[in-house]
Amino acid sequence: MPVVVERRRQLTGLDLGSAGALERWFDAAAWGLAIVDTHHRVVRVNTAFAHASGIPVDEHAGRPVEDVLPLLGIALGPILRRVLENGETLAEELVGPAAADPDREHRWATAWFPLRGDDDAVRGAAGMLLRLPEPADSQLDLLRRVHRINMAMEGTGTGFWEWDVAADELRWTDALSALHGLEAGRTPGGLAGLLDRIHPADRDLVEERLRAAVEQGTDFDVEYRTIGPESGERWMAARGRALPGRDRRSAVVAGLMAEITDRRRREDALTFLAEAGDALAGSLDPVETLNEIARLAVPRLADWCAVQLASDAQGRFENIAVAHVDPEKVRWALELQERYPADQDSPTGVPQVIRSGRSELYPEIDEALLRAGAVDEEHLEIIMQLRMSSAMVVPLRARERTLGAITFIFAESERQYSTHELELAEELGRRAGLALDHARLYEREHRTAETLQRALLPPTLPEIPGHELAARYLPGRAGDHVGGDWYDAFALPDGRYGIAIGDIGGRGITAAALMGQVRNGLRAYALKAPGPGAAMANLREMDEHLAELVFATLTYIVYDARTGTGVLSSAGHLPTLLLDGSGGARFTDAPRCPPLGTGATAPCREHEFALEPGGAFVLYTDGLVESRTRSIDEGLDRMAALARRSDGDIQRLADEIVEAVPEQRQDDIALLALRRNP
Repeated sequence: MPVVVERRRQLTGLDLGSAGALERWFDAAAWGLAIVDTHHRVVRVNTAFAHASGIPVDEHAGRPVEDVLPLLGIALGPILRRVLENGETLAEELVGPAAADPDREHRWATAWFPLRGDDDAVRGAAGMLLRLPEPADSQLDLLRRVHRINMAMEGTGTGFWEWDVAADELRWTDALSALHGLEAGRTPGGLAGLLDRIHPADRDLVEERLRAAVEQGTDFDVEYRTIGPESGERWMAARGRALPGRDRRSAVVAGLMAEITDRRRREDALTFLAEAGDALAGSLDPVETLNEIARLAVPRLADWCAVQLASDAQGRFENIAVAHVDPEKVRWALELQERYPADQDSPTGVPQVIRSGRSELYPEIDEALLRAGAVDEEHLEIIMQLRMSSAMVVPLRARERTLGAITFIFAESERQYSTHELELAEELGRRAGLALDHARLYEREHRTAETLQRALLPPTLPEIPGHELAARYLPGRAGDHVGGDWYDAFALPDGRYGIAIGDIGGRGITAAALMGQVRNGLRAYALKAPGPGAAMANLREMDEHLAELVFATLTYIVYDARTGTGVLSSAGHLPTLLLDGSGGARFTDAPRCPPLGTGATAPCREHEFALEPGGAFVLYTDGLVESRTRSIDEGLDRMAALARRSDGDIQRLADEIVEAVPEQRQDDIALLALRRNP
């Protein structure tokens, strides 16, 4: 459906706040104005634009710009693509005929900027088109047109600039003065004056690019920050080209500047939050998570950052982490906290943020605010030395609960917080709260699972005449949940002994609970079975009653202490290490049946072996010999070599194996060894 534009030329006495004022201004503007969608199709134009295209206003809607301005479309197409795809603001000079005068070339000024939706995505573009004066035009007409162009540039945060190299004179349109913290119409005093308006961290880069453009006669392209008492910190994108003089050396560098503060802030915020997410995801220790939060914020979001953990819902808290780029200042801050503890009943600051779950922003910290927070004159003098310029406090929240707060402070940098930094800090607080909550849940489950697992392991081992047993269990490190590693040793009715070790697939409370069921099931079947093979077969029948059991490996030995002989059966477990009494060590070559829980029904065959006096066998789980950077075979060879150097002390050997063999202790480790005394 075509868009109908109300045509009104007279704006005398216009109330800019009245209904329809913007509509009348749009239609009456002397330069062509247009709005297009992401497919370059016209949504709306004004009368001046229609005059340039030679098409009635009502016949533009839905048609590509390249169609309604065919003589300029070749140049306009690339400009629109950059605006719509990259979100850039561009101003260019074009050359081409007008629809009313197709046989004559004219100069045109055009500027375009992106239109964004609530989700910050580019939904279209708005632009202006103005025919530039010909050499025969009067000076008054020329000034009028230049004024109109300046108005268009100001409205889009864009400006023209040029630098006369020999005279070291800088000229630009008025819009750029305010963006560099200057009064309208003022320009910096040459290149040095411009560099003074640029953030210290970006000055060398800008000067380097400008000098290179002059020396090489090439293009100039750079993004930098400006600083000013009123404008604050802004990001600018400058593009230009070195133009030669009569001596063919670069005489002028000229081009366009556009403010890109919003884009850079979005990019920086997304990058910062992505880095924060990666860092927080790598920690499952609550205290380490809180320290990581503080480190992330400095110096990107604060000169000082402190993290407080809530003690209760009434606002009481504990200071957990403090960060600053200078470690000495961190130590000094911790001492200051001990000397002047915070008022935990304060109606503002951290206590109130914890109670209410709402952030507090202090854009400017003055002496009156510091006096209100000081305990005495000495305390005031100390905090005055901090030179705090701005602060904000945001809650740490997860699952509708406030877990604590994060305090951000600008001091040495003399920067000031705005709602932009507050929004970023609140998002960090939300992500950090979730990470802290996850770390707490992990710690609780890990502690519960480890307690359950240790409770299910035998508290004591049986006394076997003429023999010595050694058992070791070490929970995993590197953030993994407790696994299902276990061992057991018990007397059988016929005077022999049952000795077993196993590993339940999975982690956490579920694995620990399954371990208890498998261990107790083996004990029950072992009391009646004639040998380990039969006990394993009976145990396999439990599979259908253990729905959560994915797989479990197991080695079960029936050992006769009177003769030193044993019968072994293995369900997918690692081979047993056998030691003779003279320093030899080898692994059993007993056949293995499939692990429990796999649904396989293959019988577990039995393997006989004997221990000579001084001999021993060692049962273990895969956490001892397996790692991400080493094969199991290498781990087995390492353990066998260590056993060959043993002096016969089974307890010392058990300690040496669990300490020396694992390359990295990431998984649980269980070990059970039996030695026949000489």
